[in-house]
Amino acid sequence: MNREPNIIRIRQRNYSIARILFYKHIENKHRLVFDNLYLQNYKIKLKDKLLLIYYKCLCKIAPEFRAYLKYWKPILNRAYYQKRISWKNLIIWHKLKKVNTERYSPYAA
Repeated sequence: MNREPNIIRIRQRNYSIARILFYKHIENKHRLVFDNLYLQNYKIKLKDKLLLIYYKCLCKIAPEFRAYLKYWKPILNRAYYQKRISWKNLIIWHKLKKVNTERYSPYAA
């Protein structure tokens, strides 16, 4: 399975604060789902099913959220440490600093 063209397409996209905030929201829901609901012997309740449906819809809207965050995180890191960052990007940098882009990566089907 070749994922390379998808990552190239993501890297060519322009930077958007709104997109990063939306993808950060998806990543937070992703963390909730995989850290809390995928435990052994966990009974999924009705509220958990609603969260899973919501998460599935978010992933259909933006399945490449992890690759996008992974691409922009080091760029904002460099800009922050070189003091070439605006106050909007500083807020985004603080949010992205906590994102783990390595674990539980959803695969495109």
